[in-house]
Amino acid sequence: MWIFSKYGFFSIVRTREQRHPDEDFMIRARVQTHLETLKRLAELPAPVIRTSDSDYEFRLVVSEEEYRKVMTLLEESVDYPNFKNACFEYDGQDSFWHRALHEVWEVMVRLQFRESRFL
Repeated sequence: MWIFSKYGFFSIVRTREQRHPDEDFMIRARVQTHLETLKRLAELPAPVIRTSDSDYEFRLVVSEEEYRKVMTLLEESVDYPNFKNACFEYDGQDSFWHRALHEVWEVMVRLQFRESRFL
């Protein structure tokens, strides 16, 4: 699942290998600070893993309980009437991140217009 939040962009998947029963989910990010922020706010003990040979360079492996904690944190972070503005207010320093959000918004608008033509 992809999640865009005011703290960053995350891809959350099940781990491929269930070597340890308490490692159920992998939270991946393209920007290290996004994952570090999530780790800090959710008080996750796992280290951020950096992998240069994967699609998502930064990742956290978490238990189901920690995953639920992350999801609650993200749910409770919706305290704004405008998402892109909230991202800018939270981290106005990263202009590339904000341009990327606008580009995603524009792509989804095109999807909506395409859908509307078929109604």
